[in-house]
Amino acid sequence: MGILSNTKQILAATGGAISQGMELLAQGASGLERVTYRISLETRIWALNDRRKKAGDEWFHPSNTEKSEELINTYETLIREFPLESGPFKLQLAQLHADRRALQLKLQVESIVALDEFIKSKEYKLAIDAINVRKRLIKLLNELLAIGRKNEHGVLLQRATSRIEELNFEIAEYELKRKTTDLLLYESGTKKQEAERYDGKLHGDYHQWYKNDNLRWHITFFEGRPLGGATLWREDGSKYVDAKIESNSQFFKFYAADHQLLFTAQITRANRTIEMMAAGLKGIKFSFLQKPSKFRIFIKCLTPRVLLFLWRSRKPSPEKALCTELLTISEGLQPIANEIRSIK
Repeated sequence: MGILSNTKQILAATGGAISQGMELLAQGASGLERVTYRISLETRIWALNDRRKKAGDEWFHPSNTEKSEELINTYETLIREFPLESGPFKLQLAQLHADRRALQLKLQVESIVALDEFIKSKEYKLAIDAINVRKRLIKLLNELLAIGRKNEHGVLLQRATSRIEELNFEIAEYELKRKTTDLLLYESGTKKQEAERYDGKLHGDYHQWYKNDNLRWHITFFEGRPLGGATLWREDGSKYVDAKIESNSQFFKFYAADHQLLFTAQITRANRTIEMMAAGLKGIKFSFLQKPSKFRIFIKCLTPRVLLFLWRSRKPSPEKALCTELLTISEGLQPIANEIRSIK
């Protein structure tokens, strides 16, 4: 019995020793794995730093963003996983960030100086162009303020802030110049054309005069397009046409010299419609699918009602005069619309 008891004790002790040995082996394997992992991180940092030295300032260029971010991430992983041994790597990472910031500041300052010199040397025909280029410079200066550090770049940041204030003041001055009025004169000194503009586009009232100082056109524009309508007068001062030009259609009202409304006309991409409004012809309405010939207009105009007037009177009549005028005016519908559109 004594021998059996001793044997059990020996086996128990041996088992315990084996268990402890296995634990030590496991710890050793885990330690070896961590050492291997740390070595791989350090090796990768060394390789990336070597490429960085060869690349110089180009290392932080957008084309190298992937590698530069990989280097930063590898440093951060090493510092996080091995905090006790990470002292030197923290310093290296801080220097890496400082180098990147310094290069960003350098490139940003170069862009700012180039754009600022361009602004000061250029003459602007349109105020909006001067405003937009100054807004671009303000954006670059704000990016500079975000990159810089007050304790390191205090003077530079202060100059950037002052320049932003100057640019905002210049923008406010140019805002007042966005609205302009163009004036053209005849050789006699009388007005030929007056146009209100905003950012270079017709915006507001447009007037055009005959040489005898009678008004020819009045058109209201909005951002370069006719808005609301246009009125055309004859050289003797009588109203000739009221027009409304839209993107897909044009609408006209034609007047006689005595201000009587003769007819209305509408042109679309598909056809043109004319409706007589004058006495004796009121209610006559006809359409053309395309630009009509004078013969077709005359045939359309000579309705039974008009022919009856002509037969009864056997002399020149207002109706005949209207038909004759219609022959002339109808061919001018599109040119009138084109003239309005051509005004710049």
